[in-house]
Amino acid sequence: MTRKAPLKDSRVSQAAGLSPAIQEWSRVRRETQRGLTRLREPVGPASGARNDLLPDLHVEYVPVDDLRAARRRVRRLDSIQSSRLDRSIAQFGICLPILIDNDRHIVHGHGVWEAAKRAGLDQVPVIEVGYLPPEKLRLLAIALNRLGETGRWDEEVLAQELEELIDLGEDII
Repeated sequence: MTRKAPLKDSRVSQAAGLSPAIQEWSRVRRETQRGLTRLREPVGPASGARNDLLPDLHVEYVPVDDLRAARRRVRRLDSIQSSRLDRSIAQFGICLPILIDNDRHIVHGHGVWEAAKRAGLDQVPVIEVGYLPPEKLRLLAIALNRLGETGRWDEEVLAQELEELIDLGEDII
């Protein structure tokens, strides 16, 4: 009588035979499914999450020198990004307020704050999000930095948009 290998062993040998492309596709699919499952988990008071999805936010203008860097900065700008940010502010102004906590520590917007100081601005627009508890502010800082990385460009539409802006003589940043 021949013994069959346990199911676990056959899965391992089967996975080892997969091409790297299929293994990568499978890994990405599993991560996506895990992420979608987490997104479907309930939120609200019972889960400890806020349930006011539209808090009363107010833009204020505060002196640049009154703001303080976050206790831990999860992201750093390199010199190229800093130059692009300087150029963007010179061209468009500050169009997105800096998020701060109750103690005026920056939650999101360090690059704008630094660019505003380099531009010699006395004040910057801020929104205080101190209604969130400290651990949620830390999560918010990471989430806002990460969200921009996770989307995809519609390359066809982007190409069309860039072509039209170039035809209008706009300098693409």
